[in-house]
Amino acid sequence: MHRFSRIVLSCLLPAVCGFALPDEGNAQALLHTADDANKSADVAVQPSASPQSTITLSPSFLDFGTQFVGTRTSLMLTLYNNSTETAYIIALWAYPPFAPHPSVIEVAAGSSLDIPVTFAPTSAGTFTRDINFSFYGASSGTTYLTGTLSGTGVSPE
Repeated sequence: MHRFSRIVLSCLLPAVCGFALPDEGNAQALLHTADDANKSADVAVQPSASPQSTITLSPSFLDFGTQFVGTRTSLMLTLYNNSTETAYIIALWAYPPFAPHPSVIEVAAGSSLDIPVTFAPTSAGTFTRDINFSFYGASSGTTYLTGTLSGTGVSPE
């Protein structure tokens, strides 16, 4: 086994190097390594396309308007997964008087998930809170997403 002490990266652009790339058009490189005894190895490096973490929330601001204290209303948020892999919801939270109620914990690639959110004020006042999501995808790691919830509770006359 040889330990290589020098790494030389040559040819970052295909037009300069004179070789064709696959349809993706990604840059290719030739990695040349050499040890102190001039033993060397050349390795062609082609980056692979990794899944894009493109999970979005719509709407990003959900307004429940005004409602009486002691009642509850539900509205829908939609998560869109435009990535190439399934995203798993690993955490979802909002502080009272709001509560999210997801029916499943995964959003398949290229699909969406409707999540009902309930507003149930127990006192009069205007409430604005964040709703927070954490997702996990095998290739993209953990993704965080935040939306805003708002509503006003009024006392019955």
